[in-house]
Amino acid sequence: LAKPAPDEVAAVLAVYQRNMPETLLQILRLLGDLCGREVTRGPLGVATG
Repeated sequence: LAKPAPDEVAAVLAVYQRNMPETLLQILRLLGDLCGREVTRGPLGVATG
C-alpha cells in the first residue's frame, strides 16, 4: 500500500478534529499504546497521557 501524502493526512486529521475530537483522541491513545509511548498532547492541545 502506498503511504498517503502528508497533506492528505493533515486534511483527514483536520476533518476528524472538527467532527469527532473525542474519537480522534481515543485513536491517538491507542496508537500511543501500540507504539509503547504515552500520548501527551492531543490535536486540540488537550493532555491525554
